[in-house]
Amino acid sequence: MRAIFKKDNVYVLIDDLESREDVNLSECEELIYDTYEKTSANLYGGRVSIIKDYDFSLWAKLSVDGIEIGQYKCWNQDFSKNTKQTLSQIVAFLNQIENLGVDTFLENYRKQIESLKNEIEEKVKKLEDEQAIHFDEDKQKFINKFNDIIIYLTCVIFSLLINMNAGLDNQTYNDAYNEIVSLYF
Repeated sequence: MRAIFKKDNVYVLIDDLESREDVNLSECEELIYDTYEKTSANLYGGRVSIIKDYDFSLWAKLSVDGIEIGQYKCWNQDFSKNTKQTLSQIVAFLNQIENLGVDTFLENYRKQIESLKNEIEEKVKKLEDEQAIHFDEDKQKFINKFNDIIIYLTCVIFSLLINMNAGLDNQTYNDAYNEIVSLYF
């Protein structure tokens, strides 16, 4: 079993352990997500969601306020983006959200993406300066590719900037969500 549990406000990943036969995990309040039965979860009043990636069961997607949390990497003249996370990465993010709050998590995430965007812009500037001296078709392809990446990252940053900080703590969202669920569902 691969599962995420929450105990005493700490998220933990249980990896490759089988539950005892006398335990019914479907009734376990601490179980947040698992790769077999509970393959999605809404947390923090619905602001945070985890959804299983059905292509590869060891991965899932994490979104906060409808924004998919991705990992972006840039090295030399290559770039990768991945919106699928390992469960251990998701647990780390959930613990950050638990300790810092959803809004602070999103603010930190935005800052990291802005930093990466600035790094890529510097690479593009350097390549464009080299192009001004000596034109190279291959370098132009990298410049075009990096400009597309900059546009993509700008859109992600824009999404994060228009996401308004409501100024409410996590428990307020949780309480409102739980009240609505108990009243109507």
